[in-house]
Amino acid sequence: MSFDVVESFEAALRAFPGAVLVATHDRRFLQNFGGALWQVQDGRISVTQSDNVNAPLHSA
Repeated sequence: MSFDVVESFEAALRAFPGAVLVATHDRRFLQNFGGALWQVQDGRISVTQSDNVNAPLHSA
């Protein structure tokens, strides 16, 4: 998606009053919008707060 489309999408999500589950590879999007990063790897789920999404991804 273009930068403008992503910004519009983020604005629409912020205005939405309900919960949203988003699957993305875009770390900037996670920093701007996300509450937590849920990583699934080797059958396990790890949860990281989105303010730490720049931390290296690692195996659980």
